[in-house]
Amino acid sequence: MEKLYYTITEVSKLLDIKPYVIRYWETEFPQIKKSRKSGRNRRYSAKEFETISLIKHLLYDKKYTIKGAKQALQDGIEDQSTTSKIDTPLTPQEQLKNIKSLLSNIKQLVQQFK
Repeated sequence: MEKLYYTITEVSKLLDIKPYVIRYWETEFPQIKKSRKSGRNRRYSAKEFETISLIKHLLYDKKYTIKGAKQALQDGIEDQSTTSKIDTPLTPQEQLKNIKSLLSNIKQLVQQFK
């Protein structure tokens, strides 16, 4: 089950980005809309998490400027699944699903040789 919201600390740790960088990106990229439920903690939806991951990919890996990354997002590069899926880390739940699937496959192979 995927989380509905991620805190800024979770996003920071998962993507290895300092929280102040994420807060700066909020001011530069309108695609990132923080919400604050109870208290003062920032929360990001799963889609915003993917957008932040894509922005990191564009800025750090592809060496885009802020202006270039903004243009790429406006041009729809975020809809290209190959770009956004490459650097988006799997959630622990997704990792467990993958492990469960692999173990199930191994179990079937073992049962074939009995």
